[in-house]
Amino acid sequence: MPEQPERPVHSDTAADAAAADQSEVRRRSYAANRRAKATRNGARWVLAIAILQLILGVFVGLKHQKEADAALQNLSTMEATEVLKLDGGEETTVGELRQAVERETVQMFAVPIGLGVVFLGLYFWARKSPIPALATALGLFVTAHAVEAVVDPAAIVRGIIVKVFCVVGLLNGIRSALHQRTSDLAQDAAGQPSA
Repeated sequence: MPEQPERPVHSDTAADAAAADQSEVRRRSYAANRRAKATRNGARWVLAIAILQLILGVFVGLKHQKEADAALQNLSTMEATEVLKLDGGEETTVGELRQAVERETVQMFAVPIGLGVVFLGLYFWARKSPIPALATALGLFVTAHAVEAVVDPAAIVRGIIVKVFCVVGLLNGIRSALHQRTSDLAQDAAGQPSA
């Protein structure tokens, strides 16, 4: 039986090193793509909040407009100088009450729609500079709902599941953007192109 020639072991060859480098590049590229996707998802959460605020603004405004129209209809039979006693014992004139109802109607449209427009702007900013935009969006979202809870304590539980998802989505976006920035800085320091 003829002897088989012994095969040399090539574990330290240039081909193996190149393959290992390619594998490492693919792994880093995959991780960078996942972080970038999560960062984009954070921006999409800002867009979702903007859309919800705009829809909510129209819906709440229209609902309040209907109630305000009924209240103004009731007040239309009274003189503007007539004094009314409110539930809290406070006195006001019919004219002042009409102005308050009209002012509140404008506020019920303006505040949520205004927040929706701000979140829409934050969405576009988050696509260019995610960390500050997502942090600002998170701060604004939490602050808006905290103020709403102070004004109307029952508001804290209304839509709580959506609020939790929005906060978690924004936090994940911030975390991913921070990881992406750290990775980019490390690659820049090592002289490697960002993935």
